Amino acid sequence: MDYSKKSLPDLIAICKDKKIKGYSGKNKKTVIDLIVNHNLEPSTPPEDLMVHLEHVPGKKRVVSLFAGCGGLDSGFLKNDAYTHVLVNDFDKEACKSYEANFKIKPVCGDVKKLTEIPDFDLLIGGFPCQGFSMANPYRTENDKRNELYLEILRILKLKKPSYFLLENVKGLLNMGGYETAKDKKDKTGKIMKIILEDLRACGYKVNFKLFEIKLYDVPQKRERVIIIGVRDDIAFTPKWPEPSNKIQTLKDAIGDLPIEYNPEIQHIGTHHKCAVTGFLGNRELAWDEPSPTITGRGGGSGGPVIHNHPSLKRRLTVRECARIQTFPDDFKFSGSISSMYKQLGNAVPCRFSEHLAKIFQDAP
Repeated sequence: MDYSKKSLPDLIAICKDKKIKGYSGKNKKTVIDLIVNHNLEPSTPPEDLMVHLEHVPGKKRVVSLFAGCGGLDSGFLKNDAYTHVLVNDFDKEACKSYEANFKIKPVCGDVKKLTEIPDFDLLIGGFPCQGFSMANPYRTENDKRNELYLEILRILKLKKPSYFLLENVKGLLNMGGYETAKDKKDKTGKIMKIILEDLRACGYKVNFKLFEIKLYDVPQKRERVIIIGVRDDIAFTPKWPEPSNKIQTLKDAIGDLPIEYNPEIQHIGTHHKCAVTGFLGNRELAWDEPSPTITGRGGGSGGPVIHNHPSLKRRLTVRECARIQTFPDDFKFSGSISSMYKQLGNAVPCRFSEHLAKIFQDAP
């Protein structure tokens, strides 16, 4: 809406209607800024979250759950085979980042309240992994966050899309321990077997693979599980993406960025001093190797884990972590510095997402 064409009394009426404060005694430009900034804030989710994206005919319709700032989505958004019809996440700052960079407004709220869902062809999502993560020393199969995958089952049963693609941490594979030698060989721990059985019971042929993401154009030692499903009545055999030939190093990713901060490109960071103790986040990094895994929060509480810079003069900046996660330099993150680090640690690397998007691009 072009608010510049409205009179000041009309703008004040809009502020009253939207319950925007601070307009009293302000000029027209300031009141317009108040309204625009309010519109960028994710609203409090209603009891039934609604959908507003439109389908582009001829493309596979995508619903993205637990989308975060959009790392997993990025490859699908760049691929002409797909169009998004719904994006959902609970984190307000991540939703702001997503909207600002992709010009798509996520439904920001509890996935359990998501009831008005359009028809779609492909479900994608990196369901919350802190309870499964090996970076979490307190991980347990009873962690409440692990139950959010049940919302994926609910939506698969409700809408019966043709395909799904889910992402999670390596720790998901051995969660709950292995019950037999075959389970250990197959990398299917107790919880993983339950998840696979649940997904198959929804009516899908299900496969999974553990990926070394450094083999897919990402300068990072990161391992992630990808679970894919094809509805039982569809004759399609998906192929896993082939690895690349060249390993990207930390120098390839961030070697051109100075030690000094540059806020204009979000080359900013924590003032927490470097330490070398051998523990997560406090290790010495080598320029000629990929980075260790960029993480959000190990146990899900406290501040994010931020690695030392190879120079040991400071910690990695937001922009350096974004480079390692292969976000483009024009991708701007919203929120506090801590929130930016968290969004990055929870994201799927963008280049890896481009590989994943190829799995279903030619599917019927």
